[in-house]
Amino acid sequence: MRMLISLLTVCLLPIGCADQEALDDTGSITLGLRDSVSGWFHVKIYEAAPTSTNSSPDVVFETGCIDAKSQTYELNNIPAGKDLVVEIASFGSAECTAESRAEVGYRGHVDIPKGKNAPYFHVPLFEQGASTAFPEDINISASIAEPIDFCDNDSQCAEFSDNHVCYDGQSPNYWCVPSCSEDADCQGYHSGATCDGETSWCVLRSPYPLNLASPRAMGHATTLKDGSVAFIGGFGSQVDGRMIANDQVVETFDVATGLFHKIDVEGLDGWAAAMSGMAALPDGRIALVGGVRSADLGYELTTNGSVSLRFGDLAEKDCSSDPCLPNIRNELVVLDMSQNKATVNEMPIPVASPTVLSLGKGKLLVAGGFAPSFGGLGGNSGSTGNLATDRVWIVQVESNSKISVEEVGTMTVPRVGAAALCQNASCDSVLILGGNREGSVAEVMSMSDGEVIFIPVTIEGLPSKIAGPVLCGGNLVGGQGVSPMSMDPVDGNWTAEMLENGDFDLGLLSATAVSASGDCWVVGGLAEGTASDLAFRVSGDAVAPKTYSATRGRIGAMAAQIGSGLLDGGLLFGGGVTLGESTGNSGTLEWVRGAEIILP
Repeated sequence: MRMLISLLTVCLLPIGCADQEALDDTGSITLGLRDSVSGWFHVKIYEAAPTSTNSSPDVVFETGCIDAKSQTYELNNIPAGKDLVVEIASFGSAECTAESRAEVGYRGHVDIPKGKNAPYFHVPLFEQGASTAFPEDINISASIAEPIDFCDNDSQCAEFSDNHVCYDGQSPNYWCVPSCSEDADCQGYHSGATCDGETSWCVLRSPYPLNLASPRAMGHATTLKDGSVAFIGGFGSQVDGRMIANDQVVETFDVATGLFHKIDVEGLDGWAAAMSGMAALPDGRIALVGGVRSADLGYELTTNGSVSLRFGDLAEKDCSSDPCLPNIRNELVVLDMSQNKATVNEMPIPVASPTVLSLGKGKLLVAGGFAPSFGGLGGNSGSTGNLATDRVWIVQVESNSKISVEEVGTMTVPRVGAAALCQNASCDSVLILGGNREGSVAEVMSMSDGEVIFIPVTIEGLPSKIAGPVLCGGNLVGGQGVSPMSMDPVDGNWTAEMLENGDFDLGLLSATAVSASGDCWVVGGLAEGTASDLAFRVSGDAVAPKTYSATRGRIGAMAAQIGSGLLDGGLLFGGGVTLGESTGNSGTLEWVRGAEIILP
């Protein structure tokens, strides 16, 4: 449990001093923040957060440069209002100059009532040049502790409530702290607060909307038109050891408030999936293909000490609910996040982890993936019992989000989770890479003159098999057993060469995001037998020399760049799993909760 924090009361007016009539329209707030890495901070309160469409909103209150001596501050004489936005920046100099800024954070939906009541708001701080986790395990009791001149027994705190107890751990400062014996004692402080049995203090374990609402793994993240970030799909719970797709299909990080929001998308009733394929259409709509309702996931240890993920039999039926339902899904879902609407269409067969690539003009390539073992789908079973199909479709997505599907052939081998990229501007020639258990590591799909053919390709510099490859532009930035590679066609033949600063192993199921400048960010994944915490950026044909460490290693996380607002340009990533304890030569996967942000 975090040590109690000191309280500093700051009484500042917006401009100069105010008369009594002006003070009648003012209020107070109490702000909580984590330990700062620097010595001074500055507070602004806006009518709305600065965004790309409103870069200079009105500032209703602003402090000077304040010496940071605590984690909780009370600000008085603030113009009362609703739905305000609080920004806090910390600095390494007493002048609070832009050059010395060390951290920044903000949150919206702040209501400041008239009068002396000072509601409490926690404002996250994110460090420049590092990865910072969004808030977790907030000590509510410490945040709302009452200062007292002196106490040495709990009875002296009765003036505040019967639940307040004396705390003298920071003497000569003394505090009356609200304690608890059950969760109900904490509900008056925050609807999500629970009672910590070891300390009898109220805490917020997963403080939505300051963080993701639930666990989430093996889904997707994408930057929306307004610069917000949407987390879509993925696993979100476990039943009898089996991971279940998240019922809350979409939640967003809103750049206008700095908060996470659960989004109810019209048309998604009853649809949930993890291990879907995804592609963004040119007009901003998002296509999700296939996926599973549930999966038995874990990892295995080999005799030489290496670790591999285990995708147990995906099963013909998912019986985690009643009645049993087909487990591998056959839907293609088109999300229009600007309208919060979805259209659910049917593919010819169910698939999970297919390759999905936008070909332009509303066309999608859908290739391979896990498929059910019934129905004569073709492909092979491999060692897991899950069929891998070799079938390929071209899907046309119409303006009304309905689809038409044409099966155009079969790849030279079945592939699951392969990567693909267009080889020319018209995208009538596509490189399909990896995801194979046999055959060539890659093949080219040519669609010229109305004929579709598949030609196996051997790529110098790559192994014969790559699990979970990720292509970002012309670079290979994800996949088990390979290093970051620049891939180039030379006289019709592809070659792969290690990127500058790329002498390290890539991860399986890493989180990948493309920045507005075209750089590619990569976070985590299964690498060197563990859940990696490495985050790096690929720019051009080189890995940027500065790398970052996530606060926790993650496999199967999701990432996207924030495209507007006070955190514009930051890399937001969240969710995922890590390796749990093993028994013998196998083990389970455990959730990695919450999100993080890298401010370059």
